[in-house]
Amino acid sequence: MMARYSKKLKSDPQLRGLDKAVELVTQGSYIEGGPAEGRAGRPGRKNADYSGWRSIFNPVFCYNGMILVAGALTVLGIIMVFSSSSVNLVSAGFSSWRDASRQLLFAVIGLLAGVGLVHFSDAVSNLIRYTSLFILLGSWVLQALTLTSLGKTVNGNTGWLVIAGTQFQPAEIMKLALCLWMPLTVASASRRAEGKTTLVQRALAYWPALVTFLISFILVFAGKDLGTGLIIAVIALVALYVGGFPLGLFFGGLIIAGGAVSYFFVLGNENRRKRLLAVYSGCPGGPSQDGCYQIVHGKYALSSGGLTGLGLGASREKWNYLPEAKNDFIFAIIGEELGYIGAVFVILLFLILAWCMVNIALRSNDTYSQTVILCVTGWIIFQEFVNIGVVTSVLPVIGLPLPFISAGGSALIITLMAMGIVIGLSRRQEEIRASLGRDKKRRKKTKRV
Repeated sequence: MMARYSKKLKSDPQLRGLDKAVELVTQGSYIEGGPAEGRAGRPGRKNADYSGWRSIFNPVFCYNGMILVAGALTVLGIIMVFSSSSVNLVSAGFSSWRDASRQLLFAVIGLLAGVGLVHFSDAVSNLIRYTSLFILLGSWVLQALTLTSLGKTVNGNTGWLVIAGTQFQPAEIMKLALCLWMPLTVASASRRAEGKTTLVQRALAYWPALVTFLISFILVFAGKDLGTGLIIAVIALVALYVGGFPLGLFFGGLIIAGGAVSYFFVLGNENRRKRLLAVYSGCPGGPSQDGCYQIVHGKYALSSGGLTGLGLGASREKWNYLPEAKNDFIFAIIGEELGYIGAVFVILLFLILAWCMVNIALRSNDTYSQTVILCVTGWIIFQEFVNIGVVTSVLPVIGLPLPFISAGGSALIITLMAMGIVIGLSRRQEEIRASLGRDKKRRKKTKRV
């Protein structure tokens, strides 16, 4: 396995560049280490130096940090869902705990599924690879059903499916399925492209991955869900980039696709055009201006929080002023109640999560695990960036929840399942696997004593 990976690194300038970046800060390289014995007799990377400031590059540190951050964000989400929804629920005659208790239930389901996937993806990762296609096909069928009488439209997006009284978003399943299936398609495409001589021939070798992306994007956008369509595009772009898709065509296609989406799907839609103008015009007409009500009240929430916030539960905007306070604009409530410090803390947690996932992926000797982890990272971090960008009026209102935190069962359960797979695949990394092995031996010795 190591010999194949070392050969792949030497022949792929993109992976070699990533490995070189890791080598500069940790003083260890798969390429230079080759088949030689590494630390503790493990093959692969030369002895990596994690002393001092380099400890942030330690995959074991990132493995534990990734788990702690995901757990902290989920707990914070339950708290903030209760705080942001309780007033509306009481005014509507419901229990103030209704949404928070549901969020807690979704978190428990996602946690149990995630823990199961941790062990499943660590022990039998090949089964995940081969079942990912069936998961993707199933998500396509479910997404197509949203366009029938079984579908439900929420805020202009027809992306919800109601079956036997249960409402969920099939697109969330599709995101996870793409993260598992796209790495396989780009890996096989990369092998087919090796014998091609022209740029176009190498690009055409990736047609299965491109078709997979187009079908997924069209199914989602048929329900007018631009936000989820962008997430699917990011997952595909990450997989194609890591899989060695020709860089010239990659960036050229990215520019053309971005221009097409902006013109046809944003400027060509009156509602989205109003949202765009509302953000970048500054809403001089106040909340009464078209498309400005939610944006202005989001700003009110953030600005009234100050440095330390009004206090947990003390938000004024959640009193039926700010629409979607528990969902897409929950970050505004965080800023209002926990202040600038709380908002920055949430952003910092996402930055730590992103860093840990990327660091583990770059130090993985399994290209499939590496690509899956990077795809999930792109999905979660880009969605977080868009959500916070919308709330802070950097981006127009698109309609994407804040991962781990916003209310919603489909998004939370699938995100925790994705993290379970990431954690399980991370256990295949040499240093993490060795660390977990030492922990098991230590526990066995403790039991004997």
